Amino acid sequence: MVLAYSTALIVLGTFLEWYYYVARFQSDGIAPWLSWIIAIALTVLLAVAVLNRRKTLGRMLMIAVVFYSIINTNAGQEFALSVKEKAEVVSEAREANVQDEIKRLTDRLVAIESENRQVLWERSRSLIGSEETSRRQADLKAERASKEEALHKLREKATTHKATEGKVTNTNVYTFYRDLIAVPEKWLQFFFHLVLSVFIALMVPLGLLALPLPKLRGGFIGWWAKANAEYYAREHKPMPRQMLLAHAKNAGYTEQQFIELEALKVDPSLDAHAMAVLANRRQKEKI
Repeated sequence: MVLAYSTALIVLGTFLEWYYYVARFQSDGIAPWLSWIIAIALTVLLAVAVLNRRKTLGRMLMIAVVFYSIINTNAGQEFALSVKEKAEVVSEAREANVQDEIKRLTDRLVAIESENRQVLWERSRSLIGSEETSRRQADLKAERASKEEALHKLREKATTHKATEGKVTNTNVYTFYRDLIAVPEKWLQFFFHLVLSVFIALMVPLGLLALPLPKLRGGFIGWWAKANAEYYAREHKPMPRQMLLAHAKNAGYTEQQFIELEALKVDPSLDAHAMAVLANRRQKEKI
């Protein structure tokens, strides 16, 4: 269960990091494909820093990348929200344009009726002939049919938009909290985004830290790796050879075992698990 939860946290955290990194970089005009590459590289960098947290450089890098991740994830959320708000503004502008066009068509249809009555009046006064009357009425009839069809389509479009708009809730969480605790919406928005950004930035590191690592292999390699790691963590330098050999003999291991393991040249600055795994692999390769 621990492995499943840790893996899920790493996978989900990685995805969220990528998503908001990409949103952030695209807001700067960076191409989507390059935004994804940068996002993946930064997430991998964070994972490497966490895995090397025992080293000073690793800890410094981990803190720097987490801090950078928080800032960029926050910016990505702000950008995503601004895109949504812009889309709503564009939608409202389009609706306004539709209403303006409906009014223009309606006014023109009224004018066509007025022009048709004018034609009939001129004909009744013998100001125009029957041929001119028929031609003008035919033109007005064709124009009326065209305008009525366009008006029908626009009204259908406006009705559909209103029906869709009615399904969307107008509840705004920032407005709700603003009225509740009298804090400006922008500050509330920043706070909520910042907290979420912190959680997202910590998902991958915490997932990696929570991974249940296999226990050290038994025998001399396990003992040797643990002794080296504990000394290096305490003194920040490898344990002197003679001291390590003396400890090995006191623990019941032979000098030959020590010499064979020493010949594998495993970096003593690694953690105990990494040292043991590397020593076992190199030992198998020699065999």
